[in-house]
Amino acid sequence: ELLLESARHVGFVNLDQLILALLADLNGADRTRVGHWVQDQLQRPGVVESFVNAFTSRFSTHLETVTPVAGFVPFIEEMLHSDVRVCVVSLAPAQEINAWLRPVMDPANFAGIFGIDDGPKMQATRLAIARLGVDATSVISIGDTPADLAVAAQFGCHFIRMHSAVGDRCDWSRARVPTVTSFADVPSTVKAEFRIDLG
Repeated sequence: ELLLESARHVGFVNLDQLILALLADLNGADRTRVGHWVQDQLQRPGVVESFVNAFTSRFSTHLETVTPVAGFVPFIEEMLHSDVRVCVVSLAPAQEINAWLRPVMDPANFAGIFGIDDGPKMQATRLAIARLGVDATSVISIGDTPADLAVAAQFGCHFIRMHSAVGDRCDWSRARVPTVTSFADVPSTVKAEFRIDLG
């Protein structure tokens, strides 16, 4: 939603074209890469900075109304209680991730929080795996887009798909992956699919 609003703000009106790109070539892209795409479509210099600024401003405004998806907080608390280390990897800057987490839990509870400031998602994921201190094949990655799946597959991580409004519009026909609608379903899915007991 915020990407579309930001595109409209800089004068890009073919939002259906952007939606299709976000589900294909731009799947998993950060705000700067999307800004470059919009700039290329408009063929007008200076769009990237305006797009990124508009997105960041809108994100900050909406931050107070963002709530965790179903079961997120109890899931993290259960993982902490069971001594399971958890990292967050996102295409948002780390300070935004921390700002989003603070109202619901202490970001220090996570083994690591890696944002776009740590590099592309592939690099940030590599850093997260290193921080966890385990072999990548022992890591369970939870994501909502095929781009998340592709990164997990590169490292040999297990993958669970979380339903989301964006992810549900993506093409999953070439990938059979375990799928959940709530973090509450993750432990039982991990046990059934990967024979790993998180509790």
